[in-house]
Amino acid sequence: MLSAATLLLCTTACSSSSLDCDMSTWLTGKYAAHYEIAKPEQKKKAKSARLGRRVYARATRYVMTTDRKKTNPCDALTVNKELALLRRDDPRFLFTEINEYYAADGTLITRNTQEVTGQLSRSGRYIASDRLPIPAEAPAGRYRIVSKLILTRKGSKKMFLLAKSNMSFEIVSQR
Repeated sequence: MLSAATLLLCTTACSSSSLDCDMSTWLTGKYAAHYEIAKPEQKKKAKSARLGRRVYARATRYVMTTDRKKTNPCDALTVNKELALLRRDDPRFLFTEINEYYAADGTLITRNTQEVTGQLSRSGRYIASDRLPIPAEAPAGRYRIVSKLILTRKGSKKMFLLAKSNMSFEIVSQR
């Protein structure tokens, strides 16, 4: 947490826009999806038998969009996700979401892994809408986010890709 002394020192040493950007990034924090169930599947539709004998989960829809295609450093994009999930009610299975951030030339910038099992507790349609902070030092250019939903079993290293989605956006330089 920033102390009053730190804010006072920075106020005298930092430019106003730099402080605003640093505070915005600090308040927004690291990007993480927060899924909420939008429409639970009805019992008749959600029967595990629909999955097949050896199928433990299936994503029938996994879409990622943003509120706009262009943004500036020191701003934030709203990333929207929609997921339609059929799953067995089995606590041995874990759901993980991996978000990979790429530059226009294909260079992997960073990877963020988030365990989302508790958020995806039953079959249904889920939505998430979260802010992705754009750092002040982010260079102008095109970027791509690739999101993967992975299923694993507790105690096993074997992973199954349930779904994959991606979206692009552009950071334009501030003038």
